[in-house]
Amino acid sequence: MPAETVTNQRLLHRRVALFSQSGPGRLLLHRPTPQSPWNPSAAGPVLWDEAAEDAALRLCAPGVQPSTMHHLTVLPPTPDFQAFLWIFVSQEKIIPPSWMAVDAEELAALLSRYPDQLAPEISRAWHAGALWLSSQVPK
Repeated sequence: MPAETVTNQRLLHRRVALFSQSGPGRLLLHRPTPQSPWNPSAAGPVLWDEAAEDAALRLCAPGVQPSTMHHLTVLPPTPDFQAFLWIFVSQEKIIPPSWMAVDAEELAALLSRYPDQLAPEISRAWHAGALWLSSQVPK
């Protein structure tokens, strides 16, 4: 099935999210368009014949080519997020233009005040405690 159909029908599926850090405790976010929510470096569905690592690389935002990418965990589905979510992390030395670097406190504020402005993968990873921010504030 097309990924959009799977998501719309809330069927269980596999998704990936690559979270890039620009330094200790600084997460990079980007907006593909001014109307879209803030996203991690890569996020989206894993194709039926694809490994999660390959999907993360395929879905990388323009300008992002992680030299190293580490698999952190796999989060199980929840009633609000009907997907197994593979979490990857990478370190970026250069912040691409128009990207935003946030720390744990800033991300917590964004999630509490503007949750609709963040991709669902960010919220799912944050609430599961899987973002690996060294300064993550308690929930």
